[in-house]
Amino acid sequence: MTRQRLIEALGTRETFPWETVSECLSDPDRAIPPLLLLLEREARGLTISPEEERAIFLASHILAALRVSDAFAPLCDVLCRSPERAQLLFGDTLADSVPMALMALARNRAEACWACVANPRADWMVREAFLRAWTHEVLHERVPQTEAAERLRGFPTRIAPDPGSYLWAGWMTAIADLGLVELRQLVESLFATGHVARDEFGYLPVDQAAFREDLAEGERLRRQGAMAHASWASDKGYRPLGPLRADFEIGARHLYQLDGQALRRSPYPAPLLRVAEPGEDFNG
Repeated sequence: MTRQRLIEALGTRETFPWETVSECLSDPDRAIPPLLLLLEREARGLTISPEEERAIFLASHILAALRVSDAFAPLCDVLCRSPERAQLLFGDTLADSVPMALMALARNRAEACWACVANPRADWMVREAFLRAWTHEVLHERVPQTEAAERLRGFPTRIAPDPGSYLWAGWMTAIADLGLVELRQLVESLFATGHVARDEFGYLPVDQAAFREDLAEGERLRRQGAMAHASWASDKGYRPLGPLRADFEIGARHLYQLDGQALRRSPYPAPLLRVAEPGEDFNG
């Protein structure tokens, strides 16, 4: 298959091109060069065609499933360069399959992930995706727990999202899933001081009951050891993208009609702490 035909096949929105994806996964030596070139061109801000734009999603995911280490840096640039561009290229997949793709590429790159979390120019969903990839590194003991706790402790002052930002939900989810009970008082104090506030519709990013339940579960698994903790976390979505159709369909369902099902439009399908309703008090 020529490069042009490959991009045409991956850039279609008529049907999910699993056959083409499968061919790429089966023949990485032929697939990687043109897909990596496409990602690098987008990362450098070069003009690409609408067809190439549509192919970016599958190109990045194929490279991630193949664990192409050289794809990590350009993917970071693509995701963080412009919120509008990230939404155009990835849409709702930013909330579910993009974090999985990052986990597949971010092994031993926790520092780079955290730098993207701290990037105020990036879309909040992009920053949360990198936060999940960073948390995945911690769960697999590639970041010491003490270092992770200090990073998360400094989040309110060093990263300091707006009071109504849903990035706070990602931060609290990381604390809960890592079982960092030593940060519980800090979390609760931020609601009391107004650092975290209700949004324009009256919603808090998360509610206290969900946070406490998940924190208790995370602490219990943490005490059982890294292997048990990581296995539990995998069921919560901390799982690198693999070369399986089911993994690709997690994101593809937002862009293609699969098996006669309607496109899935969900603003936050990732397994995060439940949003608090307007009538609920975080300290209740």
